[in-house]
Amino acid sequence: MAFEQDTHFQVTYIICRTAGFTAAESLLIAAADQGMDDSSGTVANGGVGGIIPNVKEEWLWHALDKGGDMRAIGVVQRKDRIFTAAENAPGKPLYLLGVFFHYQQDTWAHRHHYDGQFHSYDRYTTYNTPFGHAPAGHQPDRPPFDPGTAIMNIEDGLKYAKRYLTEVLHRAPRGFIANYQPVGPGSLQPNWAPGGPYYHQAKEDGGAGSPRRFFTDLIRAQINAYKSSSDPLYYFRHTADEADLNATSRNLQGVCNQYASFIGDTITIPTIAQKNSQGFLNMTTAQLLNAGLPD
Repeated sequence: MAFEQDTHFQVTYIICRTAGFTAAESLLIAAADQGMDDSSGTVANGGVGGIIPNVKEEWLWHALDKGGDMRAIGVVQRKDRIFTAAENAPGKPLYLLGVFFHYQQDTWAHRHHYDGQFHSYDRYTTYNTPFGHAPAGHQPDRPPFDPGTAIMNIEDGLKYAKRYLTEVLHRAPRGFIANYQPVGPGSLQPNWAPGGPYYHQAKEDGGAGSPRRFFTDLIRAQINAYKSSSDPLYYFRHTADEADLNATSRNLQGVCNQYASFIGDTITIPTIAQKNSQGFLNMTTAQLLNAGLPD
């Protein structure tokens, strides 16, 4: 399922609000994003215990390579096809942007990490259907595993949020990020406890009050909310446990509060109950294809 709720819902909401979407629009988009994992008809893995691959959904909505035939360039091309379809779908329903963001974010999580791969927009080794990153467990879903991709995911998502605002809604993005250009993955924070080869912290980057510092501060705060434990899949080294969403919300909210004057607005992260109230818990592939997204 790639990034978990702290990214697919909470960080997506922050990206949208930072770009210039309203609170209501951002909630709808972020809820639809997380709804791709909440809905049994679109989730990558289902069945008893949630471990049975839904192969069609894996490559349609979760940026897994279709049996190794697409490669990274094919996955990125599909990402752009989904975005274009969301822009041009009949009625331009905003929830389709959330479906797009889920795929876009999964392009950053569903790639090989820490095995000779480098950070790149379109030159990387994909995880493939049907097994995805099963041999790596849940770690590719969690920012402490690779903070660089988490930062690049924010930069990439912001680019598309600004495009949708200008091309579809015909509104200008916020001045805070209007001219921001991606910087890349940045560096890891040295000597960070618990540290180790599979559990990392991003290094602070950018000038005080700048968008780059805001993005790295968000990732740093998100990672600081994680706890870790010994993981047999990683030779009993420490890896990140599943996030406590109350802790990630609290930490991310603290960063948003610090940057309110720079952004020009107060961003208040919604609750999981507010997400659920949007109703994106029973989406299906047939529904999304009928809405105009590509197969």
